[in-house]
Amino acid sequence: MFDFNQVTVEPIEWPIAYGHGQPEGTALSDGLAVFFVYPARVPGRWVVLRFQEPESVCYGTPNISELDSQALAGKAPPGQLCIVHNSPWKVEAERTNAAHHQYDPRYWERIKHYFAFLWDYTFQCLASGFVAEELNGPYAQVLANAVDSMHVSGEAKRANDRNADA
Repeated sequence: MFDFNQVTVEPIEWPIAYGHGQPEGTALSDGLAVFFVYPARVPGRWVVLRFQEPESVCYGTPNISELDSQALAGKAPPGQLCIVHNSPWKVEAERTNAAHHQYDPRYWERIKHYFAFLWDYTFQCLASGFVAEELNGPYAQVLANAVDSMHVSGEAKRANDRNADA
């Protein structure tokens, strides 16, 4: 288990204000892309966060009633998107990736640990940043569009990797 005693947490505003309550949403990932979709302030509209250069994502327990079981309890406020500084999760991910022949420590300087205690889940992502977009339409269509976008970005990344290895 990771030691979070030396971390600091920087709360950031959820992109595109969502109104009252906490943004429950859906995390989507195919290994090359990470999206987090949640309700916008206006009914029928959704916010899509597309994480840039994602390295890892974790979505699941604990929920808000089990916060004491999470090492960031008391450091990260419930319902707030945060950046975790001095993250041991990031350190471990970088250490693991350092064995790769294309490892670049400058790349890892850009990677941040995003974290949020949500009502039913905890969301975490290692990425260099994110882009937020507000979309209109049925939830299923917004999710389908995100999945289509993951497929396109994944194909482009795989083609880029093949070119770099050649």
